Amino acid sequence: MSEYIQVTEDENDKRTEISSEVDGTVLLSVLTAQLAGVIWYMLSTIPKMTKEKWMRVILHQQ
Repeated sequence: MSEYIQVTEDENDKRTEISSEVDGTVLLSVLTAQLAGVIWYMLSTIPKMTKEKWMRVILHQQ
């Protein structure tokens, strides 16, 4: 029997219930179906890294 996990950004905000599996895991398909707009917004606000900048970071770490 699956259980539901309540998710909210702030304790005063409206909660969304997401179903979990018997072992307590949450399927990625469930997350994307329930939170597609939120996930898209979060990913779109992450600064984009150019290939050149990525290479500088990698080379600097070695």
